[in-house]
Amino acid sequence: MLLIHENYGLFRFGPPGGTMEPGETPQETAAREVLEETGLIVEIGAHLLSEELMGAEPFMAHAFEATIVSGEPHLPRPEEIGVGGLV
Repeated sequence: MLLIHENYGLFRFGPPGGTMEPGETPQETAAREVLEETGLIVEIGAHLLSEELMGAEPFMAHAFEATIVSGEPHLPRPEEIGVGGLV
């Protein structure tokens, strides 16, 4: 399981994630967010779950299996992900 440590807000540990861009599928969003937050290129596999969650506004969360295709884990966006943030 790949977790990141947020460097803002509640400073939570959680999976990489973010908002879908127009025209993106949940799978494309997952792969893009993993790359942006960890520097890893992944192949998205099985869909594990979709769940509506409540926050300031309700949102849909998706979880997928993924396989690392290439890259070395690093923190390309330190303003978002804290030092030692990949678990």
